[in-house]
Amino acid sequence: MFNPNAQSRLVDESASSDERNRAMLAHLLGMLGLVDMFILGLIGTLAVYLTGRNDSEYVADHAREAVNFQLSLLIYAVIAGVTLLMTLGVAIIVIVPLAIGLWVVRLIVGIMASVAASKGEYYRYPLCLRLLR
Repeated sequence: MFNPNAQSRLVDESASSDERNRAMLAHLLGMLGLVDMFILGLIGTLAVYLTGRNDSEYVADHAREAVNFQLSLLIYAVIAGVTLLMTLGVAIIVIVPLAIGLWVVRLIVGIMASVAASKGEYYRYPLCLRLLR
């Protein structure tokens, strides 16, 4: 039975304020990719993952998810670029609106992930390939 008061996400009650802030930072740094499309977001999330993965499972989980999302977006961009080249630019009619939509989705889910991390909740990005385990 549906309980509207029940939480839909797993919450780590033991996550300290510092862990929550570092987990939130991983998602916020991922949104740097909105500026240059990929590299800054990937570098930022990877830095948080590499520095926090041994300190806290909570930080590691959030940073790993953020890195996976950034890698997924990079893979999607490479596929779009190859498609564009293979169709001699005709696919631009489809790719540009998709790129704009993906930019908006990236912003929205980045904010949602940051808020979830600050509350001690675990978050999973949509359209994310789980490459790092």
